[in-house]
Amino acid sequence: MSDAASSMEANRADRSTRIWGRRLRWFGAEFLVVVSGVLVAVALNAWYQGRRDAATEATYLALLSRDVEHTMADLREAAAWERSQELNGLMAYRAFSSRRAGPEPDSVRVALTNLLVRRTATLSKATYEDLLSTGSLGLIGNRALRDRIVRFYDASTTLTDILNRNNAAFVDGLYNRTLLASGLILPKVLPGSLGGRGLSLSDSLLVAGLRGGYDDEPDPLWSLPRDDPAWARARSVLLTRMTTASVSRQSDESMLEQARALKRALDAERRRLGALAPDSAAGRPDR
Repeated sequence: MSDAASSMEANRADRSTRIWGRRLRWFGAEFLVVVSGVLVAVALNAWYQGRRDAATEATYLALLSRDVEHTMADLREAAAWERSQELNGLMAYRAFSSRRAGPEPDSVRVALTNLLVRRTATLSKATYEDLLSTGSLGLIGNRALRDRIVRFYDASTTLTDILNRNNAAFVDGLYNRTLLASGLILPKVLPGSLGGRGLSLSDSLLVAGLRGGYDDEPDPLWSLPRDDPAWARARSVLLTRMTTASVSRQSDESMLEQARALKRALDAERRRLGALAPDSAAGRPDR
């Protein structure tokens, strides 16, 4: 009996082992299927997210390229404007330094009027600010390009702030106060391109209301003898005004060169990523 019982017990143990073996195999197979499904889902999600990030990166690069192109156009215009102010200053300074008495030349009168106006430097940086505020700057995978973008906007923003403060101090605070507010030169009608719509409208109303006398009187400075100290003050502030224009022009030209280089780098990266046709920039030299 004892042998039979032992045999039955061994059979039961053997069946139990086989059952557990089958269950473990099924469990292993199901576990493998689940894990494989999760891994496939993760891989698909990573692939999809990668595609989305690549598309977003291409969009940001295109928008940055557009903003830099707008900035380049503004800087070219600003540099030309400041150059014209340098020439206005030179013309007026020669007249101020002349020992010959006589009426104020019309060209000098126009130059002095033009020098009353300053230009506010601006940058097109909506896309860059969006990259910073949304934390999307890291989507630009090219680290060297990413660092170059940050350096350009940081340096250019600092420089334009300095230029605007200089213009406010030396044009509004010094030139206009010394010559205009002191009465050495009189307010004149500004050309529309200089004064803008608002000033042009106010000038036209003044001219009509005063029926002349607003824009026709000679500047009092020219009635003073040439040895009057007012002439020395006028020359001094005129030199400062020319220096301000010269510094602004050189700064604009320097930023323009940096913007050109950044534009080339952005478009090269877009071509590398296949977001810009290889020949899309051919035949279009940087200006």
